[in-house]
Amino acid sequence: MLKKQIALFIAIGILLALIIICYNYSINNVVEPIYSHDERFSEYIVADGIDVSAFQGTTINWNKVKHSGVDFVMIRASYRGSSSGVIKNDSMFLDNIKGANEAGIMTGAYFFSQAITEEEAREEAEHLIRFVSDYKITMPLVIDYEVIEGGRLSEAINSGELSADDITDISLAFCETVEAAGYESMVYGNIDFLVKSQDTLRLEENSLIWLANYTEQTTYDDLYNFWQCSDQSIVPGIDANVDKNFWYINNDSQTLTSATKFTASDYTPKLKDDSFLYLGRAVEPKVTCDTLIEGTDYIVSYIKNTSSGTGYAIVDGIGDYTGRAILDFEIHSLF
Repeated sequence: MLKKQIALFIAIGILLALIIICYNYSINNVVEPIYSHDERFSEYIVADGIDVSAFQGTTINWNKVKHSGVDFVMIRASYRGSSSGVIKNDSMFLDNIKGANEAGIMTGAYFFSQAITEEEAREEAEHLIRFVSDYKITMPLVIDYEVIEGGRLSEAINSGELSADDITDISLAFCETVEAAGYESMVYGNIDFLVKSQDTLRLEENSLIWLANYTEQTTYDDLYNFWQCSDQSIVPGIDANVDKNFWYINNDSQTLTSATKFTASDYTPKLKDDSFLYLGRAVEPKVTCDTLIEGTDYIVSYIKNTSSGTGYAIVDGIGDYTGRAILDFEIHSLF
């Protein structure tokens, strides 16, 4: 009788262990939908990213996020109240940007805007520039322009106070301020807002565009550079659901340029090595660029570098140098 009881307890213990293992596997290996990219991006590099704010909680493990395959993150820095119009900072911005920088994730920041004048848009851009100035920003600074029902922006649109041309002027006032400070600019909008409330041709000529369209294949025909395809993605290291994004990278340019009043020269970055064995750590090949100095004249970021396959070093000119070069390298599996 005792032997049967022991055997029963052992069987129950094994069953419970299997249940726990299966549960842990299921929450860490959720099957994502298969997303289809427009054929115009067939020759582009497609980077995987997320965007986060205080809504994703206070305990993000950014190293886990990086090793899950996340290449970039857009972080909410600040927002304007939809009713009050008062600017406030996201309570988790500093923790999030420090963590993302330390984990080696390419990082941008966005301002949730409710601006109804060009002056307010410039105020938002200036606030954002001041807030991010001490951190490594390798992605655009974004005006996240969204209509909140009953809010000041919604009322201005519905009353006819703001036309599509007015809203585009406001968006570009933000972008011009960001660009003048040396950052890339971008406008975020859902498909309905972009089609009905923006002059997308003017946006395309003056900024990057971040399309929000929650579907497995967008039907948006105009130009876009980023696509937010879901708000229900699950990423290891983050307890809450998170927005999933793609970044379409054109790999045409391979040089940095000096455009000072004294000289105008091209510089070509190179990898010291281009083949590596994956040993469980992010692979970060050394980059050289003629006589230029890393950290002073250019910065290096890495994507697709935490698993076997093709990784990329993204080299951006800073200071007196502009341009971007993208260098590919191979990562080989140990087995």
